[in-house]
Amino acid sequence: MDGWCLPGLRATTGLPADTLGGPPLPSGQDRGKPRPTMARPYWKGAISFGLVNVPVSLYPATRSLDFSFHLYHDADGGRIREKRVCERDGEEVPWQHIVKGYELSKTQVVTLTQEELRAADPERDRTIGIEEFVKLEEIDPLQVDQSYYVAPEGRSARAYALLTQALGRTEQVAIARIVLSTKQHLCMVRSVDGRMVLTTLVWADEVREAPEVPKASANGKELQMAEQLVHSMSG
Repeated sequence: MDGWCLPGLRATTGLPADTLGGPPLPSGQDRGKPRPTMARPYWKGAISFGLVNVPVSLYPATRSLDFSFHLYHDADGGRIREKRVCERDGEEVPWQHIVKGYELSKTQVVTLTQEELRAADPERDRTIGIEEFVKLEEIDPLQVDQSYYVAPEGRSARAYALLTQALGRTEQVAIARIVLSTKQHLCMVRSVDGRMVLTTLVWADEVREAPEVPKASANGKELQMAEQLVHSMSG
């Protein structure tokens, strides 16, 4: 399993309690019945391993409920807009004259054309290529990123159900690779309540090194009190 690992569960920064109409809800409770939304596939392709090919589609498993603000001029209420301005001549630059680049130093920049960027993109083969099967416990939750519901496409319901049940009965998850947009992702596919869920994972070199933590020890009485508090707040 060298060379891969799973992203951290992302914490979101909420607004003040009065903005949402009340204090934060206790764990396990939601903000009320969500409004119905029309789900549409985010991605279509196939799960592939060995000689097995299962056409599937992906649907985002989560949605953002964050509240965002725009910027306005306090004098007249006009919306503040950003402009693409060249730092050398101070002129606004239209999109057709903007290229992407990487700064090697303060005096050296490497720019890339659209053709070069397309050539560098991973091949979009629309395949979830399974490489191995592991136990879920082998995956560090710190590395878990974005999750998607996996649904069968066309006449693949039987093959989909077979793979879902096999993963559930063996208590294994599949480690695979998938290209989403223009980036290749490591991912895991697992069985959850009779359906498959795909979760993207970060690569090993994307995980930051943990900060140093000073060593300290607690006496027996302090530890016992802390354990009692944990038990009293356990669900």
